[in-house]
Amino acid sequence: NQVPKTKNGLGERMVEIQVNPSVEYIPSHDEIEALARVAFQRLLLHTSHDSFGIHFTNDEEIQTLNAQYRGFDKPTDVLSFEADVFDPDEEVTYLGDIVISVETMQKQAEVAKHPLATEMLLLITHGLLHLVGFDHATQEEKDEMWALQTEILTMAGITPNKLPED
Repeated sequence: NQVPKTKNGLGERMVEIQVNPSVEYIPSHDEIEALARVAFQRLLLHTSHDSFGIHFTNDEEIQTLNAQYRGFDKPTDVLSFEADVFDPDEEVTYLGDIVISVETMQKQAEVAKHPLATEMLLLITHGLLHLVGFDHATQEEKDEMWALQTEILTMAGITPNKLPED
Protein backbone atom coordinates (compact mmCIF):
# COMPACT_ATOMS: atom_id res chain seq x y z
CA ASN A 1 0.00 0.00 0.00
CA GLN A 2 1.45 3.32 -1.04
CA VAL A 3 0.45 6.29 1.08
CA PRO A 4 -0.10 9.43 -0.96
CA LYS A 5 2.60 12.00 -0.29
CA THR A 6 1.81 15.22 1.52
CA LYS A 7 4.11 18.03 2.56
CA ASN A 8 5.91 15.86 5.10
CA GLY A 9 6.51 13.09 2.57
CA LEU A 10 4.99 10.45 4.86
CA GLY A 11 1.36 10.75 3.81
CA GLU A 12 -0.79 11.32 6.86
CA ARG A 13 2.06 10.24 9.10
CA MET A 14 4.73 12.42 10.66
CA VAL A 15 6.72 9.51 12.09
CA GLU A 16 8.74 6.93 10.20
CA ILE A 17 9.16 3.71 12.18
CA GLN A 18 11.81 1.02 11.74
CA VAL A 19 12.26 -2.16 13.78
CA ASN A 20 15.52 -4.09 13.98
CA PRO A 21 14.77 -7.56 12.49
CA SER A 22 16.21 -9.22 15.61
CA VAL A 23 13.54 -7.60 17.78
CA GLU A 24 10.12 -9.18 18.14
CA TYR A 25 8.09 -6.04 18.64
CA ILE A 26 5.34 -4.41 16.64
CA PRO A 27 4.77 -0.83 17.76
CA SER A 28 1.36 0.79 17.33
CA HIS A 29 1.81 3.42 14.65
CA ASP A 30 -1.59 4.92 15.53
CA GLU A 31 -0.63 5.38 19.21
CA ILE A 32 2.68 6.93 18.22
CA GLU A 33 1.07 9.30 15.72
CA ALA A 34 -1.56 10.38 18.27
CA LEU A 35 1.17 11.14 20.81
CA ALA A 36 3.24 12.98 18.19
CA ARG A 37 0.27 15.20 17.31
CA VAL A 38 -0.23 16.15 20.96
CA ALA A 39 3.49 16.73 21.50
CA PHE A 40 3.82 18.79 18.33
CA GLN A 41 0.82 20.90 19.36
CA ARG A 42 2.28 21.52 22.83
CA LEU A 43 5.74 22.27 21.44
CA LEU A 44 4.26 24.53 18.74
CA LEU A 45 5.63 22.36 15.94
CA HIS A 46 3.77 21.90 12.67
CA THR A 47 2.36 18.42 12.09
CA SER A 48 2.24 18.92 8.34
CA HIS A 49 5.75 20.37 8.16
CA ASP A 50 7.77 18.38 10.72
CA SER A 51 8.68 14.71 11.00
CA PHE A 52 11.00 12.36 12.85
CA GLY A 53 12.03 8.72 12.84
CA ILE A 54 11.99 5.99 15.47
CA HIS A 55 14.16 2.89 15.38
CA PHE A 56 13.27 0.07 17.78
CA THR A 57 16.25 -2.14 18.51
CA ASN A 58 17.93 -4.37 21.08
CA ASP A 59 20.36 -3.66 23.94
CA GLU A 60 23.35 -4.72 21.86
CA GLU A 61 22.76 -2.19 19.08
CA ILE A 62 21.86 0.67 21.42
CA GLN A 63 24.96 -0.07 23.53
CA THR A 64 27.11 0.24 20.41
CA LEU A 65 25.46 3.57 19.54
CA ASN A 66 25.71 4.80 23.14
CA ALA A 67 29.45 3.98 23.21
CA GLN A 68 30.08 5.52 19.79
CA TYR A 69 28.15 8.76 20.23
CA ARG A 70 28.06 9.37 23.99
CA GLY A 71 31.10 7.48 25.27
CA PHE A 72 29.03 5.21 27.55
CA ASP A 73 29.68 1.54 26.78
CA LYS A 74 26.40 0.26 28.20
CA PRO A 75 22.83 -0.15 27.02
CA THR A 76 20.36 2.66 27.58
CA ASP A 77 16.64 3.04 27.02
CA VAL A 78 16.53 5.83 24.44
CA LEU A 79 18.92 7.88 22.33
CA SER A 80 18.10 10.93 20.25
CA PHE A 81 19.98 12.12 17.20
CA GLU A 82 18.99 15.67 16.33
CA ALA A 83 18.98 16.54 12.63
CA ASP A 84 16.86 19.69 12.22
CA VAL A 85 17.19 19.50 8.43
CA PHE A 86 14.81 21.51 6.25
CA ASP A 87 13.91 20.14 2.82
CA PRO A 88 12.83 23.13 0.71
CA ASP A 89 11.34 20.91 -2.02
CA GLU A 90 9.02 19.15 0.45
CA GLU A 91 8.78 22.16 2.79
CA VAL A 92 9.38 19.87 5.76
CA THR A 93 11.82 19.80 8.65
CA TYR A 94 13.19 16.42 9.67
CA LEU A 95 13.79 16.76 13.41
CA GLY A 96 15.95 13.64 13.73
CA ASP A 97 15.87 10.06 14.94
CA ILE A 98 14.94 8.39 18.21
CA VAL A 99 16.42 4.97 18.97
CA ILE A 100 14.72 2.81 21.63
CA SER A 101 15.93 -0.47 23.09
CA VAL A 102 12.92 -2.77 23.30
CA GLU A 103 14.73 -4.96 25.85
CA THR A 104 15.33 -2.04 28.22
CA MET A 105 11.87 -0.64 27.53
CA GLN A 106 10.33 -3.98 28.58
CA LYS A 107 12.38 -4.11 31.79
CA GLN A 108 11.45 -0.55 32.70
CA ALA A 109 7.75 -1.19 32.05
CA GLU A 110 7.88 -4.19 34.39
CA VAL A 111 9.64 -2.20 37.13
CA ALA A 112 7.19 0.70 36.74
CA LYS A 113 4.24 -1.72 36.64
CA HIS A 114 2.64 0.00 33.68
CA PRO A 115 1.83 -1.31 30.19
CA LEU A 116 4.60 -1.66 27.63
CA ALA A 117 2.78 0.84 25.39
CA THR A 118 2.94 3.42 28.18
CA GLU A 119 6.70 2.96 28.49
CA MET A 120 7.10 3.20 24.72
CA LEU A 121 5.16 6.47 24.57
CA LEU A 122 7.09 7.84 27.54
CA LEU A 123 10.41 7.08 25.84
CA ILE A 124 9.22 8.60 22.57
CA THR A 125 8.17 11.77 24.39
CA HIS A 126 11.53 11.91 26.13
CA GLY A 127 13.38 11.38 22.85
CA LEU A 128 11.29 13.96 21.03
CA LEU A 129 12.04 16.57 23.70
CA HIS A 130 15.74 15.93 23.13
CA LEU A 131 15.24 16.35 19.37
CA VAL A 132 13.83 19.84 19.90
CA GLY A 133 16.61 20.92 22.25
CA PHE A 134 15.65 19.94 25.79
CA ASP A 135 18.22 18.30 28.05
CA HIS A 136 18.63 17.18 31.66
CA ALA A 137 22.29 17.88 32.39
CA THR A 138 21.39 20.10 35.37
CA GLN A 139 18.67 19.69 37.98
CA GLU A 140 16.89 22.79 36.63
CA GLU A 141 16.91 21.40 33.07
CA LYS A 142 15.72 18.02 34.35
CA ASP A 143 12.85 19.58 36.31
CA GLU A 144 11.75 21.53 33.24
CA MET A 145 12.04 18.54 30.90
CA TRP A 146 10.28 16.12 33.27
CA ALA A 147 7.43 18.61 33.81
CA LEU A 148 6.97 19.09 30.07
CA GLN A 149 7.21 15.33 29.49
CA THR A 150 4.49 14.74 32.11
CA GLU A 151 2.34 17.51 30.63
CA ILE A 152 2.53 16.04 27.11
CA LEU A 153 1.76 12.53 28.34
CA THR A 154 -1.18 13.82 30.40
CA MET A 155 -2.52 15.75 27.40
CA ALA A 156 -2.31 12.49 25.43
CA GLY A 157 -4.20 10.60 28.16
CA ILE A 158 -1.16 8.58 29.28
CA THR A 159 -0.30 8.17 32.96
CA PRO A 160 2.96 6.37 33.65
CA ASN A 161 3.39 4.93 37.14
CA LYS A 162 7.03 5.97 37.19
CA LEU A 163 9.31 8.21 35.13
CA PRO A 164 12.91 7.21 34.35
CA GLU A 165 15.48 8.65 36.73
CA ASP A 166 17.72 10.15 34.01
